[in-house]
Amino acid sequence: MRRTLAQAFVFRAIHAPLFQRLWVAYFHAMFGLQRHDEACIPRSRPLIFAGNHGSHWDGLFSITAMFEVLGEPPTMLAWGGVADFPGSREVVATAAVEVILTDPSSHSGLRGANAPVLRKALTALRRGQSVVLHAEGRRGDALGPFKGGAAFLARHTGAPIVPFTLRGVHGLWRNLPWPDRWHGSVSVHFHPAIDPAAYAHLLSRDATAAMTGELRRRVVSALDYPDSLDATKLSAPRA
Repeated sequence: MRRTLAQAFVFRAIHAPLFQRLWVAYFHAMFGLQRHDEACIPRSRPLIFAGNHGSHWDGLFSITAMFEVLGEPPTMLAWGGVADFPGSREVVATAAVEVILTDPSSHSGLRGANAPVLRKALTALRRGQSVVLHAEGRRGDALGPFKGGAAFLARHTGAPIVPFTLRGVHGLWRNLPWPDRWHGSVSVHFHPAIDPAAYAHLLSRDATAAMTGELRRRVVSALDYPDSLDATKLSAPRA
């Protein structure tokens, strides 16, 4: 793709080892970003990382954590509206990190208007690139229903799904006053991978539903804010 001089500068900067070290250092210093249970992550590549979405920061937390795990930036599936935010706009415009944008006007997840997202993600996985997505398809005040996109990608590529739970993110940037919104205590908890081969005996629709249900159960197991599908936890205080 052709880039302006400014975009070319941003592209080179983001790929510079010094910038990458500073980027990771920032998230460790300001948010105490920690990773737990990395032994759950298969050594094989590519992988589909799928987790919860409790704050507007989540894409940056996920990219940073998976960069440390993989040694390279993952392909990110993100809501198209992120291209309107300063910083994110430059990253998307320069293609410094491959970001596959969903339709910002649609809340249908990976169906309908967002069907091309699946095709682009399949292409990335078949090139050997790992993919990161937030399985609800949108940020919520409580954990919402999961879309079937991760299961669909796994069934069509054989790539394992690595569930992860972001903790300490609920309310960041949304409710907190400046400057409190710019720091916190965030951790990424990985869970045992879901192998699509274990669901190969099921019909496609049933396999997708079963894998998505199992993905959500593993993510919920470490959640520190309410689950919209569990009425007993909706009134639980924030951790």
